[in-house]
Amino acid sequence: MDSLVPARQNAALTDLTREKTFSILILDSSGSMQRFGFTPIEVANKHVQALADANDGREYYFGLVTFANMAKVEIGLSPVADIIPLEIYHPSGGTRLWETVYSVIDRLLNFLSPFSLFDRQKIQIAISVITDGEDNMSDRERFPEILQRKAKEIQNLGWKLLCYGIGIDAEKTAKNMGFPLDPSLTVRIEPTHEGVRGTSIHMTQTIRGTWVPKNEPPNTPSP
Repeated sequence: MDSLVPARQNAALTDLTREKTFSILILDSSGSMQRFGFTPIEVANKHVQALADANDGREYYFGLVTFANMAKVEIGLSPVADIIPLEIYHPSGGTRLWETVYSVIDRLLNFLSPFSLFDRQKIQIAISVITDGEDNMSDRERFPEILQRKAKEIQNLGWKLLCYGIGIDAEKTAKNMGFPLDPSLTVRIEPTHEGVRGTSIHMTQTIRGTWVPKNEPPNTPSP
């Protein structure tokens, strides 16, 4: 998970002359996601473009981690303007959800640890999880308890934690991870291509606050 914050980007990431927002998407790529084809990656690409179109004075960065039997950093945390749209998504395998989310949080906390409290407040962090199933791969002797403790820690730091459950109980999934049960952050998605696509708009609006895509009516996933 070290590649989530690439060394080549550290100089830009640590320059806080402008406030920054880090949006990290943790995307299920287990076998059950095959039914949605390329749509989940469309969600990521559309979210990146929406952040790139922002004109609010902030610097937006995006990172993408997929998970099945193992986690994989698809896009290390990068300025959104520099990201080339992804074109590959081949879901297969199981669902290592809890360990993946824990590793992402832990890596980001390690990255932030040298910053002063004042500087940390200049960086907004949002972690979004999209999954269509329950964890079936993480070490049950440690998880989900250590993830729940870590999630509580970062909520106290002001991080936004979003959970999208595709055709499953999103509240239960969020609770297992220690994510907030706020209905504006924990959303059940209809298990259709259109339902999954709507996740991108909801995610962007939540992270940016009042953003509405150009020439497109607001559309959020079904509760």
